[in-house]
Amino acid sequence: MNALREHVPCHREYSECCRPISSVKEMLRQDFGARCAYCGDSDVIGCSPRYFHVDHFAPKKKFPLLEFAYENLVYSCPYCNGAKSDYWAGKDQTENIVGEEGIANPCTEEYDRHFERHENGTIIPKTELGCFMYRRLKLYLRRHHLIYKIERLSERIEMLKKCDAGQELSRCFDVMLNYYKLSNIIDKTEGRRVV
Repeated sequence: MNALREHVPCHREYSECCRPISSVKEMLRQDFGARCAYCGDSDVIGCSPRYFHVDHFAPKKKFPLLEFAYENLVYSCPYCNGAKSDYWAGKDQTENIVGEEGIANPCTEEYDRHFERHENGTIIPKTELGCFMYRRLKLYLRRHHLIYKIERLSERIEMLKKCDAGQELSRCFDVMLNYYKLSNIIDKTEGRRVV
């Protein structure tokens, strides 16, 4: 088993008001390593940076004073952001977890304690709270482990390019294309459009 994400995303120091939100999207992308804070999917393989969202961790609908607070903004894939929506477990902005329900802040190490990733790319919850987040964020979607596999194959292709292993490179590329085609089919059956 592996960690869900390679590193914990961290917001840079930013004290200005984030109006409009789109003005800080590229900064968030850099701070979050071009990955969804919740599932760890790359924005290069999974969709496109253009289709990634800026999520309000503490929902702006419930906490309007946090709407433009940079430390409340999270770089998110459209799948996790859509699943999370305006969900919030507690009554105030600091109460994101109540009992075994809620969503741990993805900008903390606590978030990663609730998950691990199988070698095949499947996300596995490790705790009761992890099970809740797994269902709430739809981390069971096949697209997450397919994107993980595509990334591993891409890394292998890059390694093979350096070794000049043409035949193995061609085989890996064919496998990667098949995963990509499968992820598009799955997205269509899940009611999502991938560009």
